[in-house]
Amino acid sequence: MKNYIKKILVFCIVIMCIFVFLDCVTYKLVGGARWSSGLHLGGVDNWLYENGSMYTLREDGFTPGSSYFPGVVLLALLYRMIFGYGAETAIIISGGIVAVLSFLGFSVIATDNKWSRFWLTILAATIFVVEFPAAQSYLLELHPDVPALTCFLWGCICIDKFLKKDSKSWLLISILLMFASGLFKQNALFLYIGAGIYVLVSKTITLKNKLFVLGAEALAGLAVLFVVFIIDGCWYNCVTVNAAHSLLSFKGYILYGFGTCRNNIVYIVMIGAFFLLFITRNIQLERQIERLWMSAAVGWTFFCMYGAAKEGANTGNMEAAIISFMPFALIMAEKSYYYFLNVVDTAKINFDIKEMKSFKVVKSTLIILCIVGAFGGYALLCRSIKKQYISYNKRIESQNNFSCWLNEKYAGRNVAYNTISYELLNKANINKKSDLYTAAVWEMGDLLSDEELRNISIEENWDIVITYPGLDEKVS
Repeated sequence: MKNYIKKILVFCIVIMCIFVFLDCVTYKLVGGARWSSGLHLGGVDNWLYENGSMYTLREDGFTPGSSYFPGVVLLALLYRMIFGYGAETAIIISGGIVAVLSFLGFSVIATDNKWSRFWLTILAATIFVVEFPAAQSYLLELHPDVPALTCFLWGCICIDKFLKKDSKSWLLISILLMFASGLFKQNALFLYIGAGIYVLVSKTITLKNKLFVLGAEALAGLAVLFVVFIIDGCWYNCVTVNAAHSLLSFKGYILYGFGTCRNNIVYIVMIGAFFLLFITRNIQLERQIERLWMSAAVGWTFFCMYGAAKEGANTGNMEAAIISFMPFALIMAEKSYYYFLNVVDTAKINFDIKEMKSFKVVKSTLIILCIVGAFGGYALLCRSIKKQYISYNKRIESQNNFSCWLNEKYAGRNVAYNTISYELLNKANINKKSDLYTAAVWEMGDLLSDEELRNISIEENWDIVITYPGLDEKVS
C-alpha cells in the first residue's frame, strides 16, 4: 500500500510539471517572443527573401540582425522554413524544452542517484519558476544564454563519461555539444576556459586524456569561429558592436544587483550557504563532474557579471550568470534534506510505539492531502492554460487585423519600425526599412549618430515610423 501511494504521488507530480510547463509556455505565447524573435527572424528573412545578410551591414541600412552568435539565427532559419509564420511560436516552445534539459542537466551534475535526480530536477524547475523573473522571459524566447549554458552543461557530462569509460563516442558527442554552445553565445568562451583550466590542473586525469579533452575543446572552438567568419556581419555585430557599448554607472549596476538579490533571495541564500560550507571545507566536491562544472561555471558567471555592467544590460544578464551555480544549490538542498532525516531519525529514538504510529498516520495523511491538492491544482492550471491560449489566438487575430489596416492605409509605403513589432508587420504589403532597435544597439556603442540616422531616413524615404514605448526615444 505504501509503494502504491508513493507511485501515485510521483505520477501526480509529473503531471503537475507538465501542466506548469504548458502554463508557462502559453503565458509567453500571449505576449510573444517579440524582440528576440524579431532580431533573428528579421535577419533570416533578409537573407531568404531580400538577397541580404542575416546580420546588419551598414551599407544595406539597419535591417534586423542578432547581437549574438548564429546558433539561434540558424534555428530561426530552420523554423521559418518549416513553420513559416508560426516560427515565433516554435521558438517559444523550444525555449521551454531547453529549460527542461537544463534542469535535468543540473540534477545530473548534483548527484549520481537517479531517484534523487528526479526530485532535484523538480526542485530546480520550482526555483526557476518561483524566482528568476527576468531569466524566465529569456528562456522562453530561446535567448542564447540558456541554450549556450545547457549545451556546455551536457558537454561536460559527456566529457565526464569519456574520462570514466574511455569511450571516444562520448568525446565526439561532447565536441558537438560544445560546438553548439559556442554557436549560441560568445560568452561560452569562458565556459571553455574554465573547463580547460580544470582539465589542465587536475591530478586525476591522465596526460593522454588531457590532450584528448583539450583537443576536443579546441576543435569545437575552431568550428565555431569558422561558422562565425563565413556569415557576413556576424563577427562585427556580435563582438565589435557589443564590445563598444559603454559601461553603466556604478549606481545603476548596484541597482541591478539589488534587484537580482531581491528577486532570487532563496536561491542566493542556498548558493551562499553552499560556498560558505565549501570554503570552510564542510562540503567537498566529491565527484569529478562537480569539480569540472564548478570551474566552468565560475568563468561563465564572472564574465556575465561584467556583461551585465554594459549599456543595454539588465537583471536578466545577472540571473543568466548566477543560474550556472544551480547544481551547487541542489547539492546544498540534498545535503540539508539528509541532515533533516537524521534529525528526525534521532528524534524517533525518544518516541514510544504509540507516538511512532501517530507519526506514520500524520505522514500518510499529508501524502494523501498532497494528492488531493494536486487535482485542485490541475483544475486551476487547466483553466489558466485555456484562458491564455484564447488570449494567444486573440493576439494572432489582432496582428492580422493590424496587417489588414496597414494594407488598406499604407500599402507599398516605406516603414521604419522596432524589432518588437517585426512579426506583426510580416503579412502587410509594406516596405520594411530600418529597424530602430538594431540602430539603438549600434548607438549604444557610439557607432551611429543621430545625424547619420536622419540621413538614412532621408535616403530610405520613411513614410511611417512605428515605434515602441520606452525603447525608441533616442532614435525615433
